[in-house]
Amino acid sequence: MEYSNSTILKQFAEEVNGKFIERSYHNSAKATLKHLDWNVTFDNYTEYKTAGGKTFEQIYARVVSPIKSNDNFRFEIYRKNILSSIAKIFGAQDVEIGNPEFDKKFIIKTNNEFKLKAFLRNKDLRVHIENYDKINLQISDREGIWGPKLAVKEFELSFFIEEPINDIQKLKSIYSLFIEMLKQLKEINSKQASG
Repeated sequence: MEYSNSTILKQFAEEVNGKFIERSYHNSAKATLKHLDWNVTFDNYTEYKTAGGKTFEQIYARVVSPIKSNDNFRFEIYRKNILSSIAKIFGAQDVEIGNPEFDKKFIIKTNNEFKLKAFLRNKDLRVHIENYDKINLQISDREGIWGPKLAVKEFELSFFIEEPINDIQKLKSIYSLFIEMLKQLKEINSKQASG
């Protein structure tokens, strides 16, 4: 599986003029891309879980881009499912943006409802997000979503799904989504570019 993912990431990096980084002992293979002031990194994160005395692995496709926040704006957006519906019953709160179709499909959490609504005002961005059956988008204060806490005012715009991605067109689509999100964050003046 890793060989296939590495091959796809390498081909993807070549096609979009990015840089491919080989897998090391501790890290998966990566494709890094630079667009204007932004660095965007694609990789596959492997988590090992134990259940019923057996260990199995869960592979996540992960995309991150470092950002510095002017206002500590944070959000998480993910598609509703039966578990999210149960969580809502037991008190998990979410924000509605006023777009009934989008609100019906996604759980949205934020520390700034006004900024989030401005961020998702972009119809092309909403349509792009809706194209994914499984998606988790967030501005995270942890390195690579699950890593150590980042320095103050440093965040990562992050995307992950619970499966590896073995399709170059899908990787290009995610890259396009990322660029759209970074532009929109800049548009609402919520971020500064970070290396």
